[in-house]
Amino acid sequence: MIRFVFCEIAPSQSLVGVISEARDCHGIAGRMRQWHSLFFEKEYRARVDFVLAVGNLGVKWFEDCRYRSARIFHWGYFVEGASHPEPASRKASNKVEIAYIGQLVPRKGVDILLRAMAQVGRTNWNLKVVGGGASAQYLKKLSAKLGLKNHITFIEAVPNYRTREILSCLDVFVLPSRFDGWGAVVNEALMAGTPVVCTDRCGASILVESSGFGAVAMARSTESMAYSLREMIDRGPLAPHLRKTIREWTNCIRGERAAEFFLEILEYCENGGTKPNAPWLSNIRPTEFQVTTWRGIRENVSQ
Repeated sequence: MIRFVFCEIAPSQSLVGVISEARDCHGIAGRMRQWHSLFFEKEYRARVDFVLAVGNLGVKWFEDCRYRSARIFHWGYFVEGASHPEPASRKASNKVEIAYIGQLVPRKGVDILLRAMAQVGRTNWNLKVVGGGASAQYLKKLSAKLGLKNHITFIEAVPNYRTREILSCLDVFVLPSRFDGWGAVVNEALMAGTPVVCTDRCGASILVESSGFGAVAMARSTESMAYSLREMIDRGPLAPHLRKTIREWTNCIRGERAAEFFLEILEYCENGGTKPNAPWLSNIRPTEFQVTTWRGIRENVSQ
């Protein structure tokens, strides 16, 4: 199929682009996937004019697969800029409202999230687990075993409008995935003005890193997830002015701005000049919402 496409477009001299997430390179199977790409894509790499690599993971994947760095661009998924309701008024409380919304399957790492909540050493939090899937019953039993039943509410999958309502009332959204090519719910959470804790194996972690609104934990690490959540819980409920600041930052990840960036990429590929940078990487990182990351702690200890 790829050979056919190149043969068809050769006479027109059209630009050729690729958009893709990273493949999961964890473990032996992951290494085999990388060798597969290195071998089978060899004859096409030099003929690709640009790669829209989804997230940090995508950029690293295509660099490791020996695509030209000058033609690899950060990319992502972009969601509709639907209006989010203002948070309902809350009783004065130091309880931090946290939620996970998504499939209840092993890849999403909700079991790691529950074990992390059991280790945070704090009691001023509530967690909603929203969604369905093969792991639902196991996760309910695990929460009881860990003594978390009084803090956790399981909710079946909900329609999009209800998702937006939940996100708008949270203090923290969590995506604890073992691997996620992107994770569009991270976009939705930030657009609702809610900070995010996710793992470094989520493509959308680049949004958390570049904005500073949240924390990035090590994937598959209960200890790292617990550390990040403890930092967020210790900040207390989210202040209204910070929710407004987060929402304003997300102008750089709206569809209109992504379309402008895509046109800049095409202009660069055709005419050269300065390589354009993704708008979510160009935004100035805020200073009033800084969370010490687990990665930073480990780096400081090792120095």
